[in-house]
Amino acid sequence: MNKSVLIIVFSVFVLSLSVLPVSAVDKTLPSGRMMAIATDHEQFIRQAFDLAISAGKKGNHPFGAVLVHQGKAILTAENTVNTDNDFSHHAEANLLARANREFSREVLRQSTIYTSDGLGSPAIK
Repeated sequence: MNKSVLIIVFSVFVLSLSVLPVSAVDKTLPSGRMMAIATDHEQFIRQAFDLAISAGKKGNHPFGAVLVHQGKAILTAENTVNTDNDFSHHAEANLLARANREFSREVLRQSTIYTSDGLGSPAIK
């Protein structure tokens, strides 16, 4: 190795050392609260996948959706395209149509929708 390559390698090494403590201070590593939030999300994602499996067993495409408000699932829906013979009856569309009838705009603004990816198995393991 020539001298200029060694200087570049050494500079990159020193730079990486100076960045590591900043990352730890900035909390880029998951904290206990961040892990709890990830677990909350995982619960609802798994519920959406369970709904997708249920839809598939009924002859529909495997999609499911969950509406969550203040940490609780308040509404669920499955894809019903085949059983309803309506190409617009995707899980998300079914969920939103029903949610619009059953909940106020304020509740909907404060809610989160979780959906499956259609594979019927959780992406988070």
